[in-house]
Amino acid sequence: MKTAITACAVLITALGFSTSEASLITSSGDAALLGATVDDFSSYAVDTNPASVSDGIFTMTTATPSTTFLSVRDSFNGSYGIVGRSVVDYNGVGLNISFASPVSAFGIHLGAGDVDEDWILEAFNPAGTSLGSDFITGTVANNASGFFIGWKDVSIGSVTLLPSIGDVGIFDNLTYAVPEPATFGLMSIAGGALFFLRRRFRRP
Repeated sequence: MKTAITACAVLITALGFSTSEASLITSSGDAALLGATVDDFSSYAVDTNPASVSDGIFTMTTATPSTTFLSVRDSFNGSYGIVGRSVVDYNGVGLNISFASPVSAFGIHLGAGDVDEDWILEAFNPAGTSLGSDFITGTVANNASGFFIGWKDVSIGSVTLLPSIGDVGIFDNLTYAVPEPATFGLMSIAGGALFFLRRRFRRP
């Protein structure tokens, strides 16, 4: 057992990541997003009310997609830190974002959040198990200019972004990092090893 733990620790160290990497991102300049894809929503038709917005890798819907929809607008350009086109949740229910392939990190710019309101982010692995949650509380400053919120982990399958009180959200620059195939394979091996060890520790 000790040998297995030591081997797993060496593997994780060699890969350069640990479970402590599961955490909130508050800047588009975070190192976890280096080389990431940024969708600024400029390719989507304006003045539409789609059930979802997708580039084939991510699919974004409201948190209650069966009853509410998103809006694509140019009207917030220059407000709340928005540049150009944005996606708006006028329903005030928040977002679901799912990924066709696991990503190692993601983030999005949020504008128009109310002062003293929390925006709660929860990330899930591809199997739907929570990786953790955190929040950003609206301030006068980030009400005026918006803020960036995201999550980094070894394998993210989906996220939810919810207001603590129903509030319109204006979204821009959805950013995500897709691991290289070889790197993701090694991450999966290490993740499986950690899962095995946790189960071993829990057995009586």
